[in-house]
Amino acid sequence: MAIFDKIPEHKTSCFEFEKVQTEYNEKYVKSYFHYIDDFLPYHKHGFYEINIIYDGVGKHMFGSKEILTSKGDVFVIPPNIEHGYSSSGALTVYHILISELFIANFSELLSKMCGYGLLFDLEPLLRSRLDGALYLKRNDIPFDILKRYIEMIEECALESGFEAEKCAHVLSLIAVLSKAMSQRRQTDVDHFPRKQVLTVIESMEYIDTHYAKKIDYRELAARGAVSYSTFLRCFKKLSGMTPVKYQLGCKIKAAANMLLGTNESVLTVALECGFFDSSHFIREFIKEKGISPSEFRKKARIPKSRSVK
Repeated sequence: MAIFDKIPEHKTSCFEFEKVQTEYNEKYVKSYFHYIDDFLPYHKHGFYEINIIYDGVGKHMFGSKEILTSKGDVFVIPPNIEHGYSSSGALTVYHILISELFIANFSELLSKMCGYGLLFDLEPLLRSRLDGALYLKRNDIPFDILKRYIEMIEECALESGFEAEKCAHVLSLIAVLSKAMSQRRQTDVDHFPRKQVLTVIESMEYIDTHYAKKIDYRELAARGAVSYSTFLRCFKKLSGMTPVKYQLGCKIKAAANMLLGTNESVLTVALECGFFDSSHFIREFIKEKGISPSEFRKKARIPKSRSVK
């Protein structure tokens, strides 16, 4: 199995997908092994990343948290979150870098995977703020399964022309990880009653799939049989934001996927993602992304027609 030498040096604060050099300059998924003898400094990037601890022991540094980690642990790293690793011996991490194009192109399929939202967005959010978070451990998925997926992905990376197959293997791996994550929701989070944690997680998952609609947050609290004030307090403590702010983030994320994955107008994207009008959408998008929707779309596009319901 190849160990790539062309990996990012982690000397800059933020990496772009296009500038990370692997054996082939893939558009959707890039992957490599990384041997860490002592310290991989804090860094961040503008794309999602799956990290599989392939061997050794060390610490996963994520936001302000340091998490003891070992062979078989799996971490999803969302965009723009500082993270790194440390090890007193030899820690081997397998990195799977997932571009915005991948997320946009397969967003409909990914959204239908049970546990996907929890895996890619909710668990990392909790991990960055709390002890006893829900990340996947070796007991959740046998390491032999993870190793087999790594081998299949690496087989596609050994020569050019196999990016479609590589994407298929990564999609299959995400499905396996998502299913395992859906079963982790019952895990205790330190200092919080399980009922409150489950109510917040289930509310986040509901917002993830109903972001474009007006949501009655009081009803979400009632579903979990907790008071509205307790719900708001716990939601803010667990996620670092209010339900309104969280829903806005879901709208922006969906809009970004639609901008890259379709040819719909900015106005259509705005309305389908739950914004009042294009001006409201553009203003909020710039606050989050730093550039306008049109500028964001110019970075990369997937020409694909889409019928509007």
